[in-house]
Amino acid sequence: MDKHTRILVLVTAAGCIASRAEIPDLLAAYTATPAATTFIQVASDKDKVAVAQDLDFDQQGNLWVINRGTATSGGSTIKISNPGKPTQKTLLQKDGNAMHFMLQPTALAFGDNGYFATSSGALDANHGSNVASSFTGPTLWNSDPAIYCMPNGGNGSHIDMLHESPYNMGIAHEKGNAFWAFDANSHDVLRYDFQKPHEPGGDDHSDAIIHRYPEVAVKWINQNIPCHLVVQKPKGWLYIVDGGNKRILRLNIASGTVGGKPKWHMTEDVAEYLNVTGATWEVVMDKGLLEPTGVDVLNNTLVVSDHSDGSLMFFDIATMPAREIGRLETGAKGIMGLVIGPDGRIWYVDATTNQVMVAQPGVSTWLGRPLSPSATPFAVPFAQGRWFDARGRAAAVGTHPYALVFPAR
Repeated sequence: MDKHTRILVLVTAAGCIASRAEIPDLLAAYTATPAATTFIQVASDKDKVAVAQDLDFDQQGNLWVINRGTATSGGSTIKISNPGKPTQKTLLQKDGNAMHFMLQPTALAFGDNGYFATSSGALDANHGSNVASSFTGPTLWNSDPAIYCMPNGGNGSHIDMLHESPYNMGIAHEKGNAFWAFDANSHDVLRYDFQKPHEPGGDDHSDAIIHRYPEVAVKWINQNIPCHLVVQKPKGWLYIVDGGNKRILRLNIASGTVGGKPKWHMTEDVAEYLNVTGATWEVVMDKGLLEPTGVDVLNNTLVVSDHSDGSLMFFDIATMPAREIGRLETGAKGIMGLVIGPDGRIWYVDATTNQVMVAQPGVSTWLGRPLSPSATPFAVPFAQGRWFDARGRAAAVGTHPYALVFPAR
């Protein structure tokens, strides 16, 4: 499951329950009335947010934030339950061996089985300084509170780790225990399939499958700004923030031929470590980007954050090259990762001000089938509402669109 197939549950004013298997597409509301968007603080340094790099939702609707930490201490996570609600609670956790398994993390991505992966922005998880002997890469974790960050000896609570990508600046989930990573050391994109994880604190990596894509040449901005990725699972595209080259790429994850020995050495015994060549990839956008970092996608809209000015940019990806359709000025001083949440809103982190934020569109949106005036969640005349379909286009009442948009309260 990707970021956009979580179950959304809504409660009407009458107490009825409505559910959808897709995230509501509110992105048109951001671009239609950008000046009306408000930016709401969800968490701050008071909640132990510290140089946050990325965030993602788990399958229960909890929001997870990853803190970078230092080169010697390792990173940490903050689990936010009921994010943005009066009942919100935060839980700071740090693994017993974060200085190896979560060293200078740049990103996290949840799968569909309660597991999540983190990427390490360090050269060597063993704290060496020699590139040739570097030993680092993505780590797999089990979010089960009975396992994650529980004491388990010297190897901490991790359930898998692979070590073929120093300076791993981003990570994205595909399926099962397969994730994509941005390797700033070799300027490649990799696909890591952990396959079956080992026991917490174990070290058996022998079943892993690692594929390297050397023809997709990427470049970081620097070690402090992640280059995030996201898989658009229904369509099979991997969107890549190629920050150092000031562009966004996409890769057809079903394309290419497996074979050939990678230039970067294999650091451990795994089931398969090979190149993939001849894959289909293309430039999505290479104009108007200064320090792109965060990325997410929903339907035909790609959202990118730019660290240089704190903006959120919206691109129509129905055809290539993509077309910019709007921009929000968040005022963030150090915006990093972003995610379109289960509620359709855009959530993001600011590493400079140590904040977790959510962008509230300037209109209130109700999802589901057309509703009668008595069942609408807001006390405004029914005639004042405007109907929109999933792509944000105005639609006539009676066509059963996805959303009824009311004027902002």
